[in-house]
Amino acid sequence: APGLKTILAFAFQVPDEALALPENDSYQASPYRYALHNKMHHLALIIAKTLENEGYHAVAYTGSVPGGKDSLKVRLDEHVFNPDASKVHADNPLIAFALAEQAGVGTIGDSFTTPEFGDRVMIGAIATDAPLDTLKPNQVTTCRPPKKPAGAATLKQTLWAKATANLVSMFGVAGADAFDNTVEKLRELVDEEDLGKTIVDNNIASPYHGKWISKIVKEDIKLRTPKDYLPDAKSVIVLGMHIPQVILDNAGLEKSRQIGTYGFYVYQTVFELYYAAVELCTYLNKLGYKTRISGNLLGIGSKTDSPRGLLPDFRCNAIEAVAAGLGELGINGGLVHPEYGASTRRITIVTDAELPADAVQSDGSLFAKTQSCMDFCPNQCFKGTCVDLPVAGTTVPYPLIWRNRCDWAKKYSLTAAEGPALIGNMTHVDLPHDGDPSFEEIARACTEKDEILKHRTVILEPCLRHCPKV
Repeated sequence: APGLKTILAFAFQVPDEALALPENDSYQASPYRYALHNKMHHLALIIAKTLENEGYHAVAYTGSVPGGKDSLKVRLDEHVFNPDASKVHADNPLIAFALAEQAGVGTIGDSFTTPEFGDRVMIGAIATDAPLDTLKPNQVTTCRPPKKPAGAATLKQTLWAKATANLVSMFGVAGADAFDNTVEKLRELVDEEDLGKTIVDNNIASPYHGKWISKIVKEDIKLRTPKDYLPDAKSVIVLGMHIPQVILDNAGLEKSRQIGTYGFYVYQTVFELYYAAVELCTYLNKLGYKTRISGNLLGIGSKTDSPRGLLPDFRCNAIEAVAAGLGELGINGGLVHPEYGASTRRITIVTDAELPADAVQSDGSLFAKTQSCMDFCPNQCFKGTCVDLPVAGTTVPYPLIWRNRCDWAKKYSLTAAEGPALIGNMTHVDLPHDGDPSFEEIARACTEKDEILKHRTVILEPCLRHCPKV
């Protein structure tokens, strides 16, 4: 580039498990991909902005999560160094790798490899006209690993402090064996084959607007225990964040018809949890522990539509949070926290670090306060009965929910009263019968979606909004 004088490049280590994530389990893949990509973007932006504030020009290039079937060198030769290749936005990660090699951060082969961390790195590079000094040969640029806390209780306190620094408002720990009997009971209650099924829009020619063309696909979602993630798992850390009560109080009112702020808080809460979980995992990895993140550890949760795509719903990691002492289940199957009520989101970290577990709250006082929540469910998804679910050595009431009936409203946005009508979405499809609709029935209903707003609507979640304050 004209005026280019200096290339700045950096690499930061990513957790081991980020290289071997199951492509077809978005609950595991999304936290890493979102948090790592954006951490890299933020670092590059801060460096570029600092240079611009000093009067220089700077342009940032950001790499991608390591992986991919094709050789990195081959892709660079075909898409970057080939003068006949047409350049597209997707080439930017490749340019970052090329610049980082020139800056001496690592070398390009089948993957990008650094001497410190191998290929377990994210790469960023900044090209600038600032005349900066080069680093001295063999200059140490890595950080020392943190000192391991003395004892499990101290480690837990350190993790809690790090979580709080990353905006987490709920922190709890359950033993890895707390869910063995839970999963056995859940297998009696759900059809595991259905957990990963979802309906997607197969209109490849017009993906954003136009007719919805339904296709039923399947992710690798099934009932799992912590040891299905890590065979030597010892603890499950549950992180949570709450939606401020003032947001709930003003969402969906007839006078204001305000829903966008609630939608923003929901998706940003999920994303902030992704950041926090990756930060804690990075710390644990540096101490020598293994970790795995999941937005739906047991596999019993589902998704909610949002302006940022499908996100883990309010039932994801609710049972897990109960096991970690963060509250009780409500009549809608979500968590009820003793301070923050029903509107929270959670994420879990499975680790081989042995941490003191928190006591389960199981007196039923919070559950009893939620009996009226489902009165506001537009699709009346509660089957009217609960079963005793074993969790962490005790039993808790577990409400039986028409799963697809609920997803009809919150995941597929087919019920206007669930929120879509408040943003002008014209979609509304009546349920075909009183029971749980089949996936084929949902697929047919999706073809009636508003062709302008067929994706990424805003969901109000009335059963949460109207849940009595605790």
